[in-house]
Amino acid sequence: METSKRNNNRLTGVRMIAFLMAAAVAVGIFSYTPQVKAEVIASVYYNAYMQSYGWTGWVRDGASSGRINELKRIEGISIQLKGASTGGNIRYRTYVQGKGWLGWSAGGAFSGTKGESKRVEAIQIKLTGDVSKSYDVYYRTFVEGYGWLAWAKNGETVGSQGLKARIEGYQVALVKKGGSAPSSIIATDIKAGYITAASLKELNQASTISYSAYMQGSAWNSFVNMGAIAGSTGNKKRMEGLKVKLSTPASNSTISYRSYVKGLGWESKWASNGSVSGTLGQSRQIEAVQIKLTGMIADYCDVYYKVYLKSYGWLDWAKNGGSAGEIGLVDQVEAIQIRLVNKGAAAPGSVAKPFMFYVDQKALARSKYPQACAVLDEVGWDLKSAFDWSVKLRYLKMTTDSSAGMRYFANQGFTNGCGNCYVYAATFCEMALALGYDAHMISGTVILRSGVPGPHGWVEIDNYNGKTYVFDPDFESEMLKNGFAINYKDKGTWVYDNIKRMN
Repeated sequence: METSKRNNNRLTGVRMIAFLMAAAVAVGIFSYTPQVKAEVIASVYYNAYMQSYGWTGWVRDGASSGRINELKRIEGISIQLKGASTGGNIRYRTYVQGKGWLGWSAGGAFSGTKGESKRVEAIQIKLTGDVSKSYDVYYRTFVEGYGWLAWAKNGETVGSQGLKARIEGYQVALVKKGGSAPSSIIATDIKAGYITAASLKELNQASTISYSAYMQGSAWNSFVNMGAIAGSTGNKKRMEGLKVKLSTPASNSTISYRSYVKGLGWESKWASNGSVSGTLGQSRQIEAVQIKLTGMIADYCDVYYKVYLKSYGWLDWAKNGGSAGEIGLVDQVEAIQIRLVNKGAAAPGSVAKPFMFYVDQKALARSKYPQACAVLDEVGWDLKSAFDWSVKLRYLKMTTDSSAGMRYFANQGFTNGCGNCYVYAATFCEMALALGYDAHMISGTVILRSGVPGPHGWVEIDNYNGKTYVFDPDFESEMLKNGFAINYKDKGTWVYDNIKRMN
């Protein structure tokens, strides 16, 4: 009986202690903190082993390692974590020219080759252990000919395959788990971290363009997509300005364009990527355009474009910097179409006549041969009249040294009205050129009255009635025989030899 009482007392005491402890926890006399692992704090350091330089030095947390734009290849890399308070590591491997993927390295070990002149073409990097639960590892490369590629992460491949392109620099950064890719003051040139011939082609051929026209009496038209019409047809409204935009994954690619503007000619500076070509508020019409691609996209696409002229309607397609429109006809562009086409693929339509060019032959001749044109104004713009004028020059004994040049002899004849056979030939040749003939002054020899060869000047004109003829004003002047459009070895003509064209 006594024993039973003692046991009941003990049970009651235990229950009382448990009750009091629970009450103490409830009112905060005691507290309980579960065990939580400490946050991982880490930085990444990395180095590049380069052609000609060897190791370039350790950098950290997103800085650039290597030497870009110096035409030097990275041959190996080393990467390590510092400051990690718990377990985990960083692992990496390289794709090396002629060797393929090497095995995984870790903790600052070397990945690549030394002394073999082999380029690194691609890289993979990943985290392991606790550090991989706190961070994502981001990385990107600078690839020869393509610039900085986009960021990749956690074991993805960066660099290139099958392009025989070296890596010249790389960057590595740790980002809190699930965070965004690093921002950088260095622009990404291609919106892909890993490029192949096939992916580059696909990326660039997915590019698009849009364009807008500034029309007479109105503001800018809305941008239209490639192949659509910007401007208007049949409304007799001149196009005064043009904007073209390129949407492409490669930021180093550009679409450039310029206009031939009435009264101003071709613009000296090309507009690009949405800037204005032409004039606004000056009532000047665009008469022709040129459009071209530069950068990587030019390797994968052709740009075609055609214009609608007020008096001629739609012309045919021009491409890659060629002229579309007209010069010299004083006609206005009223509309334009632009398209991107896969490199080397068929044109969107006919390319026979994208451009018309009218030349005022007399105006051009006056700028090049003013003395000859002054004579033609007197005697008439006719080849025979020009020849007869040179035949009638007064003879003057002077040098026959052909090195003086045709211009020297022509100036003597046009200025003083006299000279020798070289002067006769030079004046006629310049007048023939002003008339549009394919004329050439000749320095050679003929048999003199003494029976020995002597220096002589005359003219050849190619494609005169379908063949080459000799024109010799001095022969006609001296021999009083026809020297106009004769043939070598014609009966009664001089024996011409040692023939050398002076122009």
